[in-house]
Formats: sequence, structure tokens, C-alpha cells
Amino acid sequence: METEHFSGKSTVTRILGTRILGTGILGTGILGTRPYGPRLHGWPGKAGAPAPPREMARLDMDWPEMERLELKRHRQSGETGVASVSAGVTVLRGGDIAVSYRAEGDMTDVAAPFLREGAGARRDNLWRATCFELFAGFDNAPFYWEVNLAPSTDWSVYRFSAYRRGMRNEGEARVQKISFHKTDSRLAMEARLHLGGAAAFHLKRARFGLSAIIRDRSDHKSYWALEHPRGAPDFHHRACFSYKPHQE
Repeated sequence: METEHFSGKSTVTRILGTRILGTGILGTGILGTRPYGPRLHGWPGKAGAPAPPREMARLDMDWPEMERLELKRHRQSGETGVASVSAGVTVLRGGDIAVSYRAEGDMTDVAAPFLREGAGARRDNLWRATCFELFAGFDNAPFYWEVNLAPSTDWSVYRFSAYRRGMRNEGEARVQKISFHKTDSRLAMEARLHLGGAAAFHLKRARFGLSAIIRDRSDHKSYWALEHPRGAPDFHHRACFSYKPHQE
């Protein structure tokens, strides 16, 4: 799995697994780093160029374009300094999923750990801290998947047989690439993943839920999703599976 972890305002360090291959302002090593001045504006391209409409800001120049969807803040959310969260998802040829998230506001107090030793691995309980989530299911079928993506670049993929029942790790799933970027005013993440098995051939018919939990250092949490059911935050509820993307 290839990961990228972004820190600061002008450089990107490319990482393979957990071994850092490029460091410093100009970068050294096999892959090195590359400057990203326009990244300050959230969009690749010439500095100061206007952002294309209805597209997600992309951390990777090769990332597929996708519709930007504004997530709604749940009324029971705590105050975390986050003003807005947007996300996008698309199904690629071959059944891979590309997903992108962006949170904006005051990120100085957000608990979002940077890459650490052993990161980029499958881990449980990521939802207890800042976590970006993707749900995928089919109309008239009870089973579904939950994907958790942490700023540490750790991840998990679960399959449920029905609403919050029959939870198990999706052993065939894999995250092929994951990227994270944080500044004082923005937190962004991208991932490319494969659910594995027969699901990959049918995802163009799936409905997706995009959601996020943002936690600050005081343990306040805000909950974001495309739609919210009545009551407490519940990203597993089918009301949240409201987006059907176009296949690329």
C-alpha cells in the first residue's frame, strides 16, 4: 500500500508502507518530495487559479475528479471548531473506490495524529477519534460495508450482514493508497480502496454514505453526514446511504 502524509505548507513527503523515503524541504531518498505551492489554495495547478466548480480539492495531481458533497452537522455535535466538511466518492473501472474528504475551520485543536511508527495498517476502533467513514450498500439488500480512515493513515473495512449485525472484518478488502494533509484551517484526506470479492463488480449500483467524526483535544466530537436520521448520530442508518455516484 502506498501512503502519503502531508505536513506544513509547501512540501509533500511520499511514503511507502511505514518507511519514509523522502524528507526535508527539497527532499532526498528514492521518491523524495515535491513542492506544492498552489496546495495552499486547496487546488492543484497554477497559484491563484480559480477552483473548478463542483470538484473536490485533490491532494494528488492524478486523483480522479468527483462531485463535492457538503456534509451536514448533527444537532447533537459538540463544538470542535470545524465550520464545514465536504466529501466525494466515485467508482473507478475495475471496481476500485476513490474517496475524498475535506474539513475546514479552526483545526488547531483537532485531535488528528500524524503518521507514526506502524501506521498505515488495518486497525479497529478508529471511530473513537477523528475518523472519516464510508458506507456502501445496495437497494433491497440488508448487507453493507463500513470503511474507516484515520488521519494516522490507519484504516479498517467491515462487512455487516444487516443493520449493525454480523460485523466482521472484510478480509479481501485493501487500501491501495491513502493521503492526509493538515493545516491550521484545513484537514483533507483521500483514499483509493478495493472491497474485494464479487462486490467490486457491482459497486456502480451501490448507494454510499459519507460521514466524519471530528474530535478535539478536549474530547468534544462533531458528527457529519450526507443525511441524518432522527435521534442520535447513526451513520449505519440507511437514511445516510443517500448518494449514488457515476462510474468513471
